[in-house]
Amino acid sequence: MDAVAVFVALGVVFVFGAVLLLVLRSGRREAERRRQIAQELGFTLVESAADLTARIGAVYPPRGKAERRYELRHVFRRAMSDGEMYIFDLVDVAGEDDSWVETQAVAVVSSRLNLPEFHLYAKPDMDGWASRLAESVIDWAVTRHGARVQFPEHPEFDSRHVVTSTEPEAARRFFEEAVIGRLPHTGPYSVHGRGHMFTFGELATKSGSVNPETLRQRIEQARSLERLFQKDWRGF
Repeated sequence: MDAVAVFVALGVVFVFGAVLLLVLRSGRREAERRRQIAQELGFTLVESAADLTARIGAVYPPRGKAERRYELRHVFRRAMSDGEMYIFDLVDVAGEDDSWVETQAVAVVSSRLNLPEFHLYAKPDMDGWASRLAESVIDWAVTRHGARVQFPEHPEFDSRHVVTSTEPEAARRFFEEAVIGRLPHTGPYSVHGRGHMFTFGELATKSGSVNPETLRQRIEQARSLERLFQKDWRGF
């Protein structure tokens, strides 16, 4: 190997090492930033989330026929009087490349919840490319799990939301008796529920950073949903 080839090889190694160092430093800065934001909102870092990964991952629908292999990252916890609230990233690691399913979504676990299995997708109240993108994400999700739950007696709700479930009759009764007409109007967002847990995430923020005000609003929306989902529901 001549001198030029040696210098080229060393240059490649140097550039690769520099890029890797920058990525690692950026990741550490982002992790610290999220920790500070969560701490300001009353959350503490969860060091080990193996059990929680299984619990939260079970709420999400299968992604086609592929086996689900989820990881939780940047997980934070806040105690509530009747349960717990979590902030988390959910990452699908089944493929060759990691795929972010949620970025700083909110999970609520409460003994006062008793939910049928359901997946709710709220369509965006907007036009243009963002609306088309959200619609395509929703259509992709709907074709891969459960049955579409129709609400012919509530056409306005049906036009703005998509609900799927492996328990369609129970989900229909739940939404008709406790939910329709009371959901947040700003989309796009998704809610996945079953038993004592539901998660709330926004379809427009599947990757990247989340600012403090956005996260604060997301937590408040999750708390509102918790109160709504507890409303005297005994129907299944």
